[in-house]
Amino acid sequence: MEEAEKQFVKAVELEPKSVNLRLHLGDFYLFWGKKEKALDTYQKRSIRIRRHIPSRVKIAEVYLNDKQFDKASEVVKKILEIQPQEP
Repeated sequence: MEEAEKQFVKAVELEPKSVNLRLHLGDFYLFWGKKEKALDTYQKRSIRIRRHIPSRVKIAEVYLNDKQFDKASEVVKKILEIQPQEP
């Protein structure tokens, strides 16, 4: 796992603007039970690109799975502010 993580991080460093790489890195962390690293990775993308909905959805999912319903609700409200026309 450590080698795979190093390769993922290196790929993100080589392509720092790649939305997909960063999302996959967050998913990788989540798969291996590293919730904090996953959240940090998703949050960096959502902060850098304010309207990046997929990162925010991932953040809400992490909070929901962790039973942090208030935090998940805050994220979902922010998504609806950014893109209210989406169901």
